[in-house]
Amino acid sequence: MSVSGYYAWRNRPPSPRAIRHAWLTDLITQVHTGSRSTHGARRVHAEPRLGHGVPVSHGAVKLLMRRAGPAGVTGRPRWRRSTPDQIATDLVDRQFSQSAPNQLANAIFEYLEIRHNRRRRHSSLAMLTPTEFENTTIVA
Repeated sequence: MSVSGYYAWRNRPPSPRAIRHAWLTDLITQVHTGSRSTHGARRVHAEPRLGHGVPVSHGAVKLLMRRAGPAGVTGRPRWRRSTPDQIATDLVDRQFSQSAPNQLANAIFEYLEIRHNRRRRHSSLAMLTPTEFENTTIVA
């Protein structure tokens, strides 16, 4: 490379593509920040095209996001196993005396219902939950 070519390149004004990329980078960072920094290139690409009417390709958005640094949140949240200090050592707090019939059994059924029946399958099938069944069949 010649010395004159280097100084000609250094003193040259920015190209139209560089100007457009700088403008698009600002727009992309605004959209990404507006999404609480969760959107990836696909969703960020949809906002300028559909929301602002700017013709831009998906590849250009990926390139500019890679250069500017914002990245979307990847994957879904993982289920975390509970650590031993988070596990209750005794679910009934060593209180085995009952003030009412089936009180201890109801407490255990409620725990099991909440822990293992998160989607409430009993109620969607018009069936009684274990707790409701115990409450309806209590003989005083």
